[in-house]
Amino acid sequence: MRTVTKSKGAFNIFCFLLIGLTFFFVQCKKPANSPQPPPPPPASLTFDVVTRSVNSISFNSTQSLYGINNNPLIQIFFSDKIDKNSVSSAVAYYNKSQSSATVSFNVSYQNGDSSLLISPSAGISYLNEYIFSVSTLLKSASGKTLAGRVDLDFFTSYDPSSKFPAISDDSLLTLVQKQTFKYFWEFQVLE
Repeated sequence: MRTVTKSKGAFNIFCFLLIGLTFFFVQCKKPANSPQPPPPPPASLTFDVVTRSVNSISFNSTQSLYGINNNPLIQIFFSDKIDKNSVSSAVAYYNKSQSSATVSFNVSYQNGDSSLLISPSAGISYLNEYIFSVSTLLKSASGKTLAGRVDLDFFTSYDPSSKFPAISDDSLLTLVQKQTFKYFWEFQVLE
């Protein structure tokens, strides 16, 4: 009787394994109509700023720059060619220190029109704060919109030119002696 129970148990295990393997292979079989691969993502509707600098100093929109000369060259590289017709409406440049007076500027293009070079038409004032920005109104030649604004807040340096005429050491010494003698002479006369 024991052999019958053993063979019945082995038969049950064999049947269970056979059903399990059949179920496994049926489930692993590829369906006849496999789904199509997903479509490619749509083309981007925006373009980006690659690099930006003023007088070869890189900047970002969260910082202020100090000590900029009175004829700064602002250069911005984009990931696509620029639509030249959209530049005038997208670029703003003004003097924050002088009641937001607009700064007139010149625009030139480089790298196949994918780079803007902006410089003031005339030297700007020393020791003033200026704001420069490019808004999302800027368009690419292919009709894309700028993905994010470009903002620059900077302060110009002091005027490095001489304010007084230069005199020689001998002339300075003579002048100091003369003024000292004059001071004591007048002091004695008044007493």
